[in-house]
Amino acid sequence: MLHDDTLTQDNREKFLRTVQKYSQEIEFVNIEKYKSQLTDELRKISEIWTIGTLYRLFIPEVLDLDKVIYLDSDILVNLDIKNFWDIDFEGKSLVGATPKPLRANFDGMLEKCRRKFMGSDSESYVNAGVLIMNLRKMRERGSIFKIAVDFMLL
Repeated sequence: MLHDDTLTQDNREKFLRTVQKYSQEIEFVNIEKYKSQLTDELRKISEIWTIGTLYRLFIPEVLDLDKVIYLDSDILVNLDIKNFWDIDFEGKSLVGATPKPLRANFDGMLEKCRRKFMGSDSESYVNAGVLIMNLRKMRERGSIFKIAVDFMLL
């Protein structure tokens, strides 16, 4: 679980009890030290997204794995997650994001995205709370954090 210093001991214990209840394991990965990479400009973007939302950009740097399934902490999985794990990336860095209705506060950013990608529409927006990440491929492209920051600051 990616977290920063705001994760309380009480909440840590709640996560532990939940995963133990289902005979699972959890590893807590504190990424507080990566927060210093968040520029002042990017902090302005955090008026739209929380700093915690941006943490997933650090995953290729933080985890020494080739592949990972990223789930927001409020996601409930009621099917065999192996079906996600077995998805073929077909050379892609990222697959598996789920469609989500638009929220009004994303309109400005979505318009920027539509312009950037020449005609993509708001219906192509996805909820990034469910991602299957090809970390090896992401690392080949360079710093995903840097690429995302450059894009968001356009």
